[in-house]
Amino acid sequence: MNKVGLYGLGVMGTSLAENIYRHGFSLSVYNIEVQKAIQFAENKDGVMACESLEAFVNSLAKPRVIILMVTAGKAVDEVIASLLPYLQQEDCIIDCGNSFYLDSEKRQQELEQKGIHFISAGVSGGERGALLGPSIMPSGNRSAYQNAAEVLETIAAHNSDGSSCCHYIGIKGSGHFVKMVHNGIEYADMQLLADAYALVRFAYADDTEQIASIFAHYQSGMLSSYLMEITASILRYQEWDGTFLIHHILDVAKQKGTGKWVVQTAIEEGIAVPSIEQAVSSRFLSEQKNLRNELAAHYEKKQQANPYDTFIKELEEALYFMKIMIYAQGFAFMQRINEKNEYGICFHTLATIWQEGCIIKSAFLKTLAHIYDEQPDLEHLLLAKPIQEKVQSYEASARNVVAYAVQNGISIPLMMSALSYYDAIRCADSTTALLQAQRDYFGAHTYERNDRKGVFHTIWE
Repeated sequence: MNKVGLYGLGVMGTSLAENIYRHGFSLSVYNIEVQKAIQFAENKDGVMACESLEAFVNSLAKPRVIILMVTAGKAVDEVIASLLPYLQQEDCIIDCGNSFYLDSEKRQQELEQKGIHFISAGVSGGERGALLGPSIMPSGNRSAYQNAAEVLETIAAHNSDGSSCCHYIGIKGSGHFVKMVHNGIEYADMQLLADAYALVRFAYADDTEQIASIFAHYQSGMLSSYLMEITASILRYQEWDGTFLIHHILDVAKQKGTGKWVVQTAIEEGIAVPSIEQAVSSRFLSEQKNLRNELAAHYEKKQQANPYDTFIKELEEALYFMKIMIYAQGFAFMQRINEKNEYGICFHTLATIWQEGCIIKSAFLKTLAHIYDEQPDLEHLLLAKPIQEKVQSYEASARNVVAYAVQNGISIPLMMSALSYYDAIRCADSTTALLQAQRDYFGAHTYERNDRKGVFHTIWE
């Protein structure tokens, strides 16, 4: 009998199956296109390709552990329904796709009523991570997770101290919840680098080699991250004719919806994540390519301005400042939902398992892990003294960079959003009083006062 079963041999499923096989675990695989399973198992001792679901389930040691690698949504429900006739109590299904966390909680509840366990496992790292070691965020019934812990914690990436980048996150769908927020942070991180690219491309007139060198320089310092590393690599990649590939890629961004889920959830819960929202909106705006081309013909583009003397250094500091604001929003969002749903998420653990294997891995996460280790109940990242010191040191650079962009007509939506968030979240006396007065004026919605308790309404006319 095999240790684990894997259903779904798409790009990610195949990479994860290779990872499991490479680590010596006996494995059964099944795919709707049976030939894919047969081809995968060929010449692999310990891997069994199954031609029917019944054979697939019966090939596994009890209690059975089945990993699903299928498209989020309706497909997950259909696969679960097809497996149920062959499962027994205490068997465990692990959804390693990008499912919406509330869908996962519903599935867990329904399956637990049948005596079947369900684990929501966020997996980050893309195809390469799945193959060589991703960051894995499992949640659900903790005792049920133990049946799969050895496999998942072994195939995950590992930090320099040897710790696995797979750790139990919490109850219910918290694994898919934190993966959703991870992806929202990822959207914002990517847009931040796109903003930086817009600035240096303007400053250095498409001298792509010099621009790539700037990103490579940032990668060697405090901004070191997976995304910074691949950005420098992308910018240096040349076609057979010596032209840079980046200049031939259409400027229309796609998305799979996880970033949009963060924004939708934040709006429903009344939580501010403006930079993640801006990153999602920027992708929507990019899709209006024809309109952008038409408008560009009507509105004069500013002439290139030489970068000021401290531009490269201040951009580096501004990027760090903006990164702090992105993570402050993401972690504050997770903290609010964690408290509401009583998930039991440990943010030190989260910052630790995101340090390797995942798309947002960075040196900055080591700083966060240290902060949350010392202050596990920290209300907001901007309250941490190490963060305050960095913010105060780099604020001037952030403002100078944004001002340079504004004066030269350069679109940097993420940076402007992040700076605005900082100015708003630290404002003790905001102008929202005017909004409340307006609402009361036209709709008698009432307001509260800062000088005495109670709810008030004024006859304004």
